Amino acid sequence: MPPAPTQLLTIHQTGQPAPPSTSPMLSPLTSASPPSTQTDPSLTDNPEYLSQLLKDKRQLAAVPNMFMHIERLLDQEINKVRVNLFNLSTRPKMELPEPNGEKKVFQEKVFIPVQQHPEFNFVGRILGPRGMTAKQLEADTGCKIMVRGRGSMRDKQKEDQNRGKANWEHLDEDLHVLIQCEDHENRALVKLERAKEEIMKLLKPAVCILI
Repeated sequence: MPPAPTQLLTIHQTGQPAPPSTSPMLSPLTSASPPSTQTDPSLTDNPEYLSQLLKDKRQLAAVPNMFMHIERLLDQEINKVRVNLFNLSTRPKMELPEPNGEKKVFQEKVFIPVQQHPEFNFVGRILGPRGMTAKQLEADTGCKIMVRGRGSMRDKQKEDQNRGKANWEHLDEDLHVLIQCEDHENRALVKLERAKEEIMKLLKPAVCILI
């Protein structure tokens, strides 16, 4: 004979017991275990998964500030997949020479091929969601990464208004990435070269097609 179902006793505010329930008791292991928040390793190097995440982000943009925590988690996931997919975290560590001379600010420009590939969102690819890709590059290279030139501002009307004004001279130049580094010259040149190499990887059409 099968065992009798477990009876659950509920006490109401009146202090009187409610009729026994025959609902099966939940396992404490299954009810207490939180859902996993780790990304499936097989997805982090999947371009299709990244495309799906970016599509979700565009759909969320239609209802701004309604799902702020979801937006933040989605941005983190996009950045995680990008870092893995484009090998942003597997670069060999920079070997910096001993400091020599005084510290100065050095810079270099990397021009973006918008005329050859006008359909690609180069700015979004370089900056990443909430600027996380650029911030990761800055942390890895010790350089400051900035997008400058025509088309670098999200607000095109404001860009037109600022063009020709003091401190906005870069808006008369072609779209480019400005890399700056403040360090001793022999060390700054190494950092600038590393940053330039990583920026060039992000400007490949095969990469930008995912944006």
